[in-house]
Amino acid sequence: MESIKRRFATILATDCVGFSKHMVENEVATLESLKACREIIDASIKKHGGVIFHTAGDSVLAEFSSPIECVNCAITFQNAIFDRNQFNNKLNLDWRVGIHCDDVIIEGDNFYGNGVNIAARLESHCEPGEILVSKIINDVISDRIEAITIAAGKKVLKNISSDFEVFNISTKSSKIRKP
Repeated sequence: MESIKRRFATILATDCVGFSKHMVENEVATLESLKACREIIDASIKKHGGVIFHTAGDSVLAEFSSPIECVNCAITFQNAIFDRNQFNNKLNLDWRVGIHCDDVIIEGDNFYGNGVNIAARLESHCEPGEILVSKIINDVISDRIEAITIAAGKKVLKNISSDFEVFNISTKSSKIRKP
């Protein structure tokens, strides 16, 4: 039996808000905007040392060795997409981001485990333009990045936890939510 390959990693999960609805309304404009946003997201992931390990339509999963670089990446692309949307005459798309770090299983080019699952669950709890991070990420980055982190309370993460503590990272587009 092949041994399981593991590593501690920071996982970023991002997804376009309302993508299916946009596709129903205007496939061509949605696809053009998706491509423009993905150029921003992919370039930011690369610049900050991340590696994309999975995409599915409008979602991206990326792995980083540094929680600080991962959060800076998310802030960079959320701010760039906000700026794009302010001056864009075409369809605007908003994104949600969840970030968590944990031990993950690596199989080929893919990652599995709680690190991935929790990042994805955090993303699903975001408002448009928001970045939610786990307490462990917040503990590492809170005094090492320029952005403000604000406690966002506890969330129920499906099949994971009924009281998972999360934090909101400020960006140009985020609406800081109080618990």
